[in-house]
Amino acid sequence: MIYIFYIFAVLLILLSFRSFRGGIGYLRYFKRELSRPLGSYQPFATVVIPCKGIDDGLAENLTAVLKQASGHDKAEVYQRVKNEYETRFGLTLGPALGFNDTFAMEIRGEDARRMNVKTLSQAAGLAPQWRAGFGYEFMERPDGYQGLVATYGLHFLEEPRIMDLGLLARALKDHQIDFAGGNATDGLIPALDLSVLEDDRHYFPPYEAVPVVRKQTEQLHPAIGQALASLGEQISDAEMRQMNYAVDGQHRDTVDVVREFLKMKKLIP
Repeated sequence: MIYIFYIFAVLLILLSFRSFRGGIGYLRYFKRELSRPLGSYQPFATVVIPCKGIDDGLAENLTAVLKQASGHDKAEVYQRVKNEYETRFGLTLGPALGFNDTFAMEIRGEDARRMNVKTLSQAAGLAPQWRAGFGYEFMERPDGYQGLVATYGLHFLEEPRIMDLGLLARALKDHQIDFAGGNATDGLIPALDLSVLEDDRHYFPPYEAVPVVRKQTEQLHPAIGQALASLGEQISDAEMRQMNYAVDGQHRDTVDVVREFLKMKKLIP
């Protein structure tokens, strides 16, 4: 019976991750629509639905939901979010799953090898030759573009191009841009031979993936907690990239991908 919980747990993680990306796309669309000039039509009422944050970004949750500044120590951020969730919302956090879905600053793998560039500090000297591209959200958020260029002294060849997050990796591979801001668990990173530059000055806060569970549910169904506990620190960034690519790039069935992963980890027979 416990194996069913394993399958559902990892399946939920993958589906939540895809939902997260869809939510980001909608948020960009929503902000873009708000920035447009008002037309002549005036509706009787306008309903605004608040977007409070995303569960697999601990630092983002701390800032958006709890209204607190995030830090850079993973254990501290985790414990603060856990304590606040339990106190305020009756929710608890499971163990960190292992992968950090932080922002990833990417260049082409061939360029990284040819120029021996591995870190963002090294990239600063080459940035004036590069065209950069970022998603709309990254340009707007407090831990995004402005802080990044200030921390590393980045000056690009021209103003960054703003495009849909799903198009950045392809644009980089096709030489439309030379530097892209993506996600660390994007399955196209290995598939397109892209290189992620190390954030050697630790600008980005942790974005660890963690399960969020109602405390009542955990008490009524302890097997859920056991299954989630067994997944603690089991999914690396590289493994999450592989699963994302299998689902999004190769269009494989999500359940099959999850089952293969659990068997590889010896969590199910």
